[in-house]
Amino acid sequence: MANPLSYLSFREFKRSLFNAIKQEDKTYLFFLFILTLWALVVRAIYLSQPMRYDEAYTYIVFVARPLSIGLSSYTVPNNHIFHTLLAHIFCSFLGNHPWVVRLPAFLAGVAMVPASYLAMRLLYNKNAAILTAAFVASSEIFIEYSSNARGYTIICLFFLLILSLAKYLKDHDNSFAWLLFILLSSLGFYTVFAMSYPFGVILIWLLLSAVLKDIKISWGTFLKRLLAAIFLTVVLVFVFYSPVIMTSGIQPIVGNTYIKKFIAPESLLPFLQSINQIVERGLLNVPGPLSLILLSGFIVSVVAHKKIGTDKISIFWAVVIWIGVLLSFHGMALQERFWLFVLPVYFGVGCAGINYLLSFFNRKTSKDLTFVVLILAAIISVELSYNLFSSRLIERSDPGIFREAEASACFLKNRLKPNDAVVTSWLIDPALGYYFMLHHIPVGFLEKDLSTVDRIFLVVKDKEDASDKLMRAVLRSNYPKPQLIKRFESGRIYLINGKNTRSN
Repeated sequence: MANPLSYLSFREFKRSLFNAIKQEDKTYLFFLFILTLWALVVRAIYLSQPMRYDEAYTYIVFVARPLSIGLSSYTVPNNHIFHTLLAHIFCSFLGNHPWVVRLPAFLAGVAMVPASYLAMRLLYNKNAAILTAAFVASSEIFIEYSSNARGYTIICLFFLLILSLAKYLKDHDNSFAWLLFILLSSLGFYTVFAMSYPFGVILIWLLLSAVLKDIKISWGTFLKRLLAAIFLTVVLVFVFYSPVIMTSGIQPIVGNTYIKKFIAPESLLPFLQSINQIVERGLLNVPGPLSLILLSGFIVSVVAHKKIGTDKISIFWAVVIWIGVLLSFHGMALQERFWLFVLPVYFGVGCAGINYLLSFFNRKTSKDLTFVVLILAAIISVELSYNLFSSRLIERSDPGIFREAEASACFLKNRLKPNDAVVTSWLIDPALGYYFMLHHIPVGFLEKDLSTVDRIFLVVKDKEDASDKLMRAVLRSNYPKPQLIKRFESGRIYLINGKNTRSN
């Protein structure tokens, strides 16, 4: 029989949610639906683009293998295990296609639009929320990561949902909401351990709210609930990672050499450069004047938070404090993708400031202001999308992509014989391997001992140092001179006939 307390808590939480939806302005909800639908469309356009190194590697090594391996192998942090689980499930039902492998990231990226509206609606107001949703729907970096089979949009989605729950829990002692808080936090860590960054921000914000008496339940009760949530999150994360621990011990998780490389030196400058990079990427398809307006709104919002926000302290200060804590104790990862969750905060705080400026200069009715805000949200989404498509930002955002990987695989499919080998650089190898699997070409051609083969097909990417070095190595091995048999826009395929003369 269900716990009566949990059942009552669930009913209370459900009632609060439905009442909030019922009371929300229907015009805003309709516009949010349009923005979410638009986000789905613009992200779907890029679902079938050529596979990148990381996502191809993830599929070959983790997703395509039995779940017993995918959920227990952590030789590299490339395995975002919860994402691997979701991708494996989708591929089991829908087959192996790039768009299927990317579905978990895609769906999370689309869901970020209503999630960002919810979070900023609770922290500020409906005007700030709809403007934030417009930015999230059409921002280049969120569209790109929504079509990248990795776990980073999942982390951003969880952050926005946990932030909304944190706001609710400041005012309601609800066990079901705390359970959701614990579950989403744990799944975030199960996706990427970089979840410690957004999770820490939420904890700092909740602690500051308690210290400033910005909660509607007793301080002691709230603190006990928060400490219990942290403890249970740790326990659940341990349970999730138990297959990894039982298979390989704790070392692959806490002592991974790749993770150690990502720790910043004891200097503030590299980190500031990293934050600047993520903000620049987030504003890549935002026109200059709009970027300045957003920055102005951000500054106004931080300075005049007491007049703008619904809380005593802005979530922005929790980000700043948590960053200071991390820098003080152990440094932090510099990769922009780990700080992707900061962008919705920047958009939200900035849009709250924009709305404040609009209301300050507009003394007309709220209906007129509503019209202005919705028009501005539409302009933001359309302008950002136009800039994205016209400048081909996503196509040019990752120069490491080998866009002819599938074409190369198809070209080789009917030409490969049993005693042939295919050689390429480490940057191209996973993508080529993925398309070999997609088109039912044995990947063993990529793994053969070259001293035993009759022919070698050399696949290289133009202007790729690693490929040039590989070609020089083949030439130094006394093989016959490679003959160019296929040229692509950014790649080439060579054929080397005959065995290494040293083996004769």
